[in-house]
Amino acid sequence: MRIGVTGPDLIFGKGSVYNHTIFTIKLLQNRHTFILFPDPALFKKFRSNKEYVMEQIEKLESIGINVANGFKDLLDQGAKYKDIIEKYSREYSGTVDLIYSFEYLDNYIIPEDFIFELSRKMKTKFAVSLQGMGDFDLHISNYIRSTLMFSKTPKIPLYRFYHYFNRKILLYKLISSNNLAFIAVINHSYQRNLNLNFPNIEVMNPGNGIQNSLSENITEQREFYKEKKIIYFARLSYGKGLFDILKIMKYIISKDGNVKLIVAGNFEHTEEKNIFFNYLKKYGLQGNVIYKGFLPDKDLYREIATSKVMIYPSHSDSFSIAVSQALALRTPVVVYDIAGLSEYKDMRAVRFVNEFDYESMAVESMKILNMDDVTSLFDYSIDRFLNERTWEKVAEQYDIMFRKYTQK
Repeated sequence: MRIGVTGPDLIFGKGSVYNHTIFTIKLLQNRHTFILFPDPALFKKFRSNKEYVMEQIEKLESIGINVANGFKDLLDQGAKYKDIIEKYSREYSGTVDLIYSFEYLDNYIIPEDFIFELSRKMKTKFAVSLQGMGDFDLHISNYIRSTLMFSKTPKIPLYRFYHYFNRKILLYKLISSNNLAFIAVINHSYQRNLNLNFPNIEVMNPGNGIQNSLSENITEQREFYKEKKIIYFARLSYGKGLFDILKIMKYIISKDGNVKLIVAGNFEHTEEKNIFFNYLKKYGLQGNVIYKGFLPDKDLYREIATSKVMIYPSHSDSFSIAVSQALALRTPVVVYDIAGLSEYKDMRAVRFVNEFDYESMAVESMKILNMDDVTSLFDYSIDRFLNERTWEKVAEQYDIMFRKYTQK
């Protein structure tokens, strides 16, 4: 079977969705032929980084991802958006069984209809995975409430309202398309955020693999002594709870001034970084909050393993590998009760509190900090959960879906 791939960007891409796509294709390359159709909206970026782009193309082809014929010519010719789609469709019309996006999410200011247009031109059905699309609750009342809670700068509410209407439009266009074969969601609670009304929705279980994301020697680091400290690591942004952690720590320090918080990760935006350090000073937390920046896996795992609890006040998740990493290192986690983290429900080592309830997150964290032995919160069910989340199982589900909707 020949599968055309339109997303995510596998040339400049990185992160969990990129890994999701790469691992899946590598495992299925002997069953299907995958052809990458680079997004025409990215060609300006491709052209200005041509040498790097060609190096990445070679790497992709070495793992079984073919790049559309004529891609290099399209770069050299300076072809425009519609010309690129026309070239793709002329070359591959009638030869591709399904067009697929492993991440249907348009981050451009003016959304383009690449997968729709390519599907129409090639007269081929398309399908999508929803990963980042449903990370926020898109019910209007909840969205407005959370937006007001986030407002540290005028840019955040403006961005979020654009984000809301853009996603609503994209989802409407998606489920209204006659060429849409199916939608895959990677979390059984996704409907809680999106409320999709479409007959062919495939809920993946597991929706993500985590074993390849855990170091081979991670179990050895479980033996480190647990210090009375807290770890928070993420892509540092407001959506991942960057500003929440300071309010949580302010409460904790008011009860126990000896507690330390380790913050690890890269800031997404300079403005958020400045707000974070301004509030750190305003709350008088400089002596209790230690910013480590980005840490290599070995150093990060050591920080997690020696922490007694991880706080993860994320508002935006489809499936958190960070929580899995903490659990693998026998570090309990306190999280917000959001749809993307529902996979971890009913685990004694994961405590859920209401979103934006800073005091409750602080209280639950202190309960764990004051425990003599946090390993008592862990049992065989957690190891079983971690061991079941393999990329092989994820890839097998994709294989079944591809065959089901193309009847091959």
